Amino acid sequence: MIGHYLKIAWRNILKYKTQSIISVLGLAIGFTAFVLGGYWYQWEHSFDTFHPDWKRTYAVTTGGINKPVDGSYTELNQLHQSAKDDLKAFPEIEASCVIDLVSYGAEGKERSWMGLQVDSSFFDFFTCELISGTYKGNAYDRQSVILTESMALHLFGRTDCVGELYKAYRETVFTIVGVMKDYPANTELKFNYLLLAPPGYDGFNRRLETYVRVKPQVNIAALKKKIDGYKMKVENDKVYTYSDWHIHLRALPEVHIICSPELNTRFRNIRILAVAGLLAFASALMNLLSLFIARQQRKSRYNGTFRTMGASARDLAYRYLWELLLPLFLAFVLSMVLLEWLYPFYRDYTALEHYGIFDQFVHHLPKARLMKAALILYPLSCILFLSAAMLPVRLLVKTNPSASSGIWKDILIAGQIMVGSLFLVAAIVFYQQYRFTQTSDKGLVTDRIWQINTGFQAAYEKDLNRYVAALKQSPYIEEVTSMTIPVLSSIGDFYCSYITDLDIHREKEGTVDDNVLAVDSNFRHFFGIRMKSGRWLDPASAVKEYVVNETGAKMAGIDDDLLGTIHLDGKKSQEAFRIAGILSDYHYCPLQYPLDKVFFTVLSQKEKAEMYMTTPYIYIKIRPEQEERALTYARQLYTDYEKGEVAPGEQIRYLPDIMEELNASEIKMSRIFLTLAVICILISSVGIYSLVALSTEQRKKEIAIRKINGSKFGDILQLFFRKYLWLNVAGNAVALPAGYYFLHKWLETYAYHVALSGWVFLSVFLITLVIVLIAVAQQVRKAARDNPAEVVKSE
Repeated sequence: MIGHYLKIAWRNILKYKTQSIISVLGLAIGFTAFVLGGYWYQWEHSFDTFHPDWKRTYAVTTGGINKPVDGSYTELNQLHQSAKDDLKAFPEIEASCVIDLVSYGAEGKERSWMGLQVDSSFFDFFTCELISGTYKGNAYDRQSVILTESMALHLFGRTDCVGELYKAYRETVFTIVGVMKDYPANTELKFNYLLLAPPGYDGFNRRLETYVRVKPQVNIAALKKKIDGYKMKVENDKVYTYSDWHIHLRALPEVHIICSPELNTRFRNIRILAVAGLLAFASALMNLLSLFIARQQRKSRYNGTFRTMGASARDLAYRYLWELLLPLFLAFVLSMVLLEWLYPFYRDYTALEHYGIFDQFVHHLPKARLMKAALILYPLSCILFLSAAMLPVRLLVKTNPSASSGIWKDILIAGQIMVGSLFLVAAIVFYQQYRFTQTSDKGLVTDRIWQINTGFQAAYEKDLNRYVAALKQSPYIEEVTSMTIPVLSSIGDFYCSYITDLDIHREKEGTVDDNVLAVDSNFRHFFGIRMKSGRWLDPASAVKEYVVNETGAKMAGIDDDLLGTIHLDGKKSQEAFRIAGILSDYHYCPLQYPLDKVFFTVLSQKEKAEMYMTTPYIYIKIRPEQEERALTYARQLYTDYEKGEVAPGEQIRYLPDIMEELNASEIKMSRIFLTLAVICILISSVGIYSLVALSTEQRKKEIAIRKINGSKFGDILQLFFRKYLWLNVAGNAVALPAGYYFLHKWLETYAYHVALSGWVFLSVFLITLVIVLIAVAQQVRKAARDNPAEVVKSE
């Protein structure tokens, strides 16, 4: 019997092959997008859930220290020493674990390796799957290390290296007591080795990562509330007001989301992709079901013959379900092929790249888990869809199913129009924002400028001034400047060399953090940044000088009458300074971040040394037509001043390419949405076209009789078009307000964005209306061309 049902289902696919191909393609692409987005979302929310007792393990975080430039509230995955001591007073806490970060290179290997300094409590809290050796019985005296598998293979080419020595630079030697498996990619614990020694606080580092394990049956909500109300019992100092810090208890998966403000755009795009994929998949399912209903209505006389021959309602229902199940199976096979093909691109797009001291850690979503998720999600989705389809199927097996099943068909058509319109309006606004980010004036000139990144470790251990001097001697290089941080920041946070408190006398009361960026004297001219008022810094000035950006001048109340005034900073060093000018704003970060207040100053080599400040970022402006020679010269010198920290592709980069990458996620998301919009519109258009074709074929006799009675083509077209016009209105009545609401919320995530225009929504309505009109007109014209007498005779 099943074989018979499959044969009928396959014949229907061949008979309506155009409609079937569109349905299967739509289902496959929609499901693929849904799985890619949904799996990405699940992966980002499952960090550190592989530890054996993760549900009772929490990180104690601190809020109020780190304030991103977008004004959002974030938390730091660290706890002050004083608060850590007070945690012992909470009876709900069973145990605690403190972790410190350390960094060592390896003798003969220039690369720096990140490690965690841990005591025995670490192994009670977190996974340590050893390949060889043991962590038990060690003295925890800072003499022993456990290497990760990847580090052992890098240093020794094997994992059976227990008992050998790890010779680090700075004349430090450790004994290898174990080799452990690498942690999965979805972890916030980033390390290459474990240094066995009690983590310690010192004068420079009084905040460490702190984790606690709560007792069983503890009311977590009540404990979180109690810890949220905790106040640190530390007196204020000149830099931090400890009473403003807030302590929180966060589950391990929450740490990645809450303590990573630089990933806000990433999390937003994940949600968008997951929802977009789900909507595209739903649209394809609605198209499949609406076409199925229309076909069964057309074959109502054929199905009636089955009833006459004794077929029960259950038999008909089974046959109908198999006709739905076969396209679903074909779409599943195609979606698995698409996942296999798209995975390399998906892997690169979703790669989690860290920055700063963690830039060597790049995490990728594993392919095996993606495929496993697809194998689980698709059958579940099909079961849900077939369960929902049972209602219209039951209506179809009735003696006269036309009226009730026709209502379902209209609802499904309106739903497809709604999804298509929603995608189309989103794609248009996404593209507008993309064009805005591409064409808006960023305030600096990047042509012919290349960024050289030597790495922070090299900047501390090697004399980069010699590298800068050598670059200046090149006849192929026009100008050189250096900076403590990159001129363009992908995260928009901590855009400064150091933070101080300049007494401008127009600031609000209390401690004010002023971001100061140490630059070379040619910084403004090098990047072509304009002065709004005043003048640029004079390195020969006897008085310390600062220039503030335009945004900072407004925030601090600095205007032209304050420029040149001598100030005395009475809160710190009693050093006199003046504000020499106001620099026009330039966008040093993606447009979703607002610009912050930034002061610029020139520091002498002595001042940089006293502040432990280095300049690992060097910028060269290449003379016209000399790019190849200049880059060859710069790369030859680079090998003498680097320590293997920076990946080859990141060492010397073209600055316009870096600027393009600031909004790379928006560019990719715009393309994804445009692709899904085209697919959904195509599915809806072909679906409507096919439904109208089936409808006109069912009503050929009616059309013929109307022609005999004198009706013109326009009258017949109006008869059909009126119905689909109202379906178009109904679909857009839901899609356009919903689109406006969500797009307005999305644009609010940008500090600088386009304005939503009414013509966009009107255009979407007209576009969908034209699509419906073309589909209806072509099918009605085709039906109206038939000879009325022949049609009536045949019917």
